[in-house]
Amino acid sequence: MLFSGDTVMYGGKISLLNTADFSLGRLANSIETLSRLSLERLFPGHGQPALNRASQHIGKAHRIFSNMGVPESIV
Repeated sequence: MLFSGDTVMYGGKISLLNTADFSLGRLANSIETLSRLSLERLFPGHGQPALNRASQHIGKAHRIFSNMGVPESIV
């Protein structure tokens, strides 16, 4: 189980923030680290939770970053 805050949301979405301390690279690194975990439940700071197969949602964001893309943002 992961309470992810704004790091990663259901469907592999992220939260792109327009703040001085936001770093897309650090976010990608965090999602890469999380993608190594075997998680069943994901409770993001926004939107619906993933009550099963949470690793698939995190994996989707990681795959997009790995292919030099940026996952869809909730904002």
